[in-house]
Formats: sequence, structure tokens, C-alpha cells
Amino acid sequence: IFVDDNPVDCADVRFNCPEVLTLQLPADTESFSSFLNNVWAFDHTGSTKEDKNRTAMYRQNAMREQFRGQTPSLKQFVEGLQLRVDIFAPTEAQLDRVSQLTFRTNQFNFTTIRRPRSEIEQLLKRDDAECMVVRVSDRFGDYGLVGVLIYDKLTDRYKVDTFLLSCRVLGRGVEHLLVSRLGQRAIEEGKKFVEFTYVPTEKNLPALEFMTRVGERFRSAAATSWIFPAERLAQVQYDPDQKPAVAQEREEGADSELRAPRPSATYGIADRSDRLQKIGERLYSVRQITRAIEEYRLGNQPPALAADATPGSAMEAALLRIWGRVLGRQRIGPNDNFFEVGGTSLRAVQVLAAIKNELRRTVSIVTLFECPTVALLAAKLEPSSEAGRGEAALSAAALRGRQRRTRNTGRREL
Repeated sequence: IFVDDNPVDCADVRFNCPEVLTLQLPADTESFSSFLNNVWAFDHTGSTKEDKNRTAMYRQNAMREQFRGQTPSLKQFVEGLQLRVDIFAPTEAQLDRVSQLTFRTNQFNFTTIRRPRSEIEQLLKRDDAECMVVRVSDRFGDYGLVGVLIYDKLTDRYKVDTFLLSCRVLGRGVEHLLVSRLGQRAIEEGKKFVEFTYVPTEKNLPALEFMTRVGERFRSAAATSWIFPAERLAQVQYDPDQKPAVAQEREEGADSELRAPRPSATYGIADRSDRLQKIGERLYSVRQITRAIEEYRLGNQPPALAADATPGSAMEAALLRIWGRVLGRQRIGPNDNFFEVGGTSLRAVQVLAAIKNELRRTVSIVTLFECPTVALLAAKLEPSSEAGRGEAALSAAALRGRQRRTRNTGRREL
């Protein structure tokens, strides 16, 4: 989470590091406490043992990375770690951590089912459901509880509901040991098969690669599940020298059917930054929410066409379309100030991205603050055009006035 009081810096982070949750402090320093208290990102119902040990874990991981750089092969690195893997049923005290892992684990997570503690408690009360968790440690320290495997016991098989593992321990054989243990348990209970389901997301390709590596021939025709004979699964072993299955298929000239399609994101970090910013600033009470609803209703009534809404060039027309789409307004004039008609640092980043993608022009965030109208920005992008010469004729005093007003408005409103 990046927090700052400068709108330019916040926009810069949002543009260059979109995965970071970026929040801009209010202009009024007396409002800092209220704003931070109402940002949902800082709300936590409790902490787990792993949360409390996080700083120590970072230090231990730094030592592991140093050791990795000193070993000539992955096999020697894994052997030198002296891993200890414990697989067991979770205790009552560990259910918070189990729930936390279902929400936080994205890369090695087969179904990305998110479960609160209460739901996990209800699930484990069933006679036909079981849960295994994984704790890992090595010569450098304790990784903590890092894996969860939940499965249903059917007549002839285990059907895996949740299979996830923290990225901290990926590629060290923990995942292989876990599925092997599941196969052994299935044999002990007289089950012939173990079924895994995979639901593709933007981030969980490592889960697909692992399953492809250990048993592509057991994949279903629909390419969404694997059904292993329990005896075969129980024999799975880790081979550090084996290439990832996807890379292997590429080398052999196989088609791309191996990789399941991944849906596009519909709710990213950038959207989250904007929404949490609004909640922290002005949407945390019933009165504020009611007022916002009324303003939204009024704001969505079609406004009258501005007198200067006609674009003067193709560049202005393109910029007006981008601004209108980003700001959600039907009418924007070439001389409307971006930050006075609903623009924020997040929307500024969205405008810059659209300009780069659609107009093939790269604009810095500072340029948008200096040229906050379509007319000024078009003149900046086309200095040799007729529109550019016309806009260049604006008096220096007027331009300086616009820039001062933009900076003040940006600090006050953003």
C-alpha cells in the first residue's frame, strides 16, 4: 500500500506500479486520522501466527536466496535446505490461517474458492469431507502453515475441492509430497481414484503447470479436471531437474491447448484504489452515502451541450472521446479542466493509458497536470498543427493561471 499527499506522486505510482494499492491523503492534515480509519484495506479482524512472524520470515527468506545463489543446481539447493514437511488435520486454532490462505493464495490455487472460518467449520463437520494442512520448515527457519487440501469422499474416489500452496514453498517438492500423501490415504480407505478440478484465473497458471507435469495423460477431455488412479498418485515424486511441462511442450512444438484460457480482469487493483479512496474520504457514513446517491442521480442527467464542445482538430476529437469515456460524461468541452469535471489521479492514469494504446503517444502524468484541458493537451501533442498554433497563441498569463488553478484543485479535490 502506497500512501502519499502528493497527487502527482500517487498518479505516478498508479501508472507505473498498478499492482500497488495507492491512496492519497486529504489536503487537510486534520482529516488524516479519519481517512485512514475509514480505509477498508487496513481493517483486520485478527492476526495469525504467520502474520506475527512475518518480519522474521522475510529475513529467513533473504538467507535462502543467498544460499540459492551459492548452489550450482536446483537439486542441490533443495537438498541443502533440509526441508521438513508435516501434513496433518488442522486444529481449531489453525482454522483462521486456513481461511486466510483461501483468500490470499492465487498462484498455486486450483479452484480459488474463498472461505471464511465459519464456512470451513461447517464443512469439516461433514462426515464426507476432510482437510489436510501443510507446515514446512528448513535449516533457515519456519515457513509456517503454507498449504491446504480439502476433499470430498465419494463412493469410489476422493474429489478435491481446494488445493492450494503458498508461493513461498513452490518448486521444492512440497506439492508432490502432498498429492502423494493424498493418494496413499485414498488407497488406505479403499478409494480407486482421486479427482482434481482446475478453474483457470489470471494468476493460477503454476497450478496448471504442476498438474500437467505430474499426469497430463489423466486429464479429462474437457481439460478442466484430472482423474488419477490412487496407486499412480501415491507414487508421485519430486524431480528438481524436470522441466516445467508448459516449457517442455513449447520445445516439442505442441499446440497451446495445454494452457487453459484465462479470463480478463474485471476488478483490478486500480479500481480498488479508486473505490477505497472514495470510501475513506466521503462514503463512510449514511449521510454521506445518501448525498452521493443524490449527486449521482443529478450528475447522470444529460447536460446541455457546451458552447465550446466542438473539437477543433482530429486530435482534440480523439482526446474528447477518451476523456468522456474515462469520466463517464456525455458532454465535455475542449476547454473544460480535467480536474474540475470529475478527474482524479486514478482517472488521469486511465487517460494516459488510453492515449498510449489508442493514439500511440506517450504522455507523462506531469504533462496532464500542466495541460489539464483537451485544447492544451492537443496543442502539446501536435505542436506543428493548426490547432497547435492556435492554442500556442494563448497568453502566457492565462496559461499560468490555468496551471495554478489545476495544481490547487488537484491538491484540494484529489
